[in-house]
Parts: sequence; structure tokens; C-alpha cells
Amino acid sequence: MGFEIKITKTGKDPLEWIKEIQQGIETDLKERIKLCAELSAEKMREIIGNSGYKLTELANSIQVEVVREDGKQLVIGIGKIENLPKGKDGKTELWELFDAGFKAGASGTYVPLGSFGGEAPNPSKSGGKWVVGSGKWSFFDNNQNKKVVEPLRFVQIGFDELKKEIEIAIQTFLKK
Repeated sequence: MGFEIKITKTGKDPLEWIKEIQQGIETDLKERIKLCAELSAEKMREIIGNSGYKLTELANSIQVEVVREDGKQLVIGIGKIENLPKGKDGKTELWELFDAGFKAGASGTYVPLGSFGGEAPNPSKSGGKWVVGSGKWSFFDNNQNKKVVEPLRFVQIGFDELKKEIEIAIQTFLKK
């Protein structure tokens, strides 16, 4: 006695069905990775915004950009360096200074006309706030003892956040 097995197919070709599933998985993963990049950029903007310095332009320039997406490859950039604001000299990378921290030195220029609360500058006083336009005095900035700007480390924190979010996304995806 023998057995006969007959296989017939109706509807979609199983290979096409598998390709569609694979494309759906790839699309879902790419969207999750884009979301992870957005969360990382948001963390970086938050650190910059909460730093206590007036860095709104720097924070707003931290954007996510899809650099390349072809087939199975997705390349995402966060905070394109060419788009980040520069210092007053047009060359200084502000993001680098605030990320790593720095100690401001003397500017070597005259401070704009102003005063310390209506009074002329007094070398025996310190800690006053110079109000530009409030007086007729100026002085040469040769003060080397300015406050240290502590490093914000937003690049490393953003990178760590990205890795953490990608790991969470992969684990969530694998559970499904």
C-alpha cells in the first residue's frame, strides 16, 4: 500500500508572502530606529536647554536627519556639525566648547560703554553686573579669572541614550 501526497497552491505565492513579511519587519525596525534617534536628540536638546546658558540656537540645531536609506541599510545623523552655530568669530565650534567645558579667558577687547549700576568701574570691587548702555565708561578686558563652564557632555549622554533606546526597541520587537 502506498501513499500519495498532492500539494497545490492557491492565491499568493508563499515566497511573495515571506518577502512581504520581511519588508514589513524591516520597515517597522527602521521606524523604531528613527524614533530612537529622535529620543536621543531630544535628550541632547534637554541637556543644552537646562544648562543655564543661553544656547537656544544650539539646542534647536540638534536635528535628526536620514542620511541614507537604501534597501536594508539605514544611516541616521543627529546634529549635523555644519548646521550647528559657530562662535562670534565664525570659526569656534560652540557645541564642542560646551560639550567639553572650558574656562573663558580675557577677550582682549574694550567692553562696550556701560556701568556697574550707574557707577564707574572700580578695580577693588568684583562680582557686579556690567550694564551696557547705562553709563559712559569702558575698560579693557584682561581678566583671566573668569568662571569655568562645566562640561555638558550632551554628545556622550545622547549616544548612551541612543544605545539604550535601540536595545529597548530590539527587545520589544523580539518579544512580538
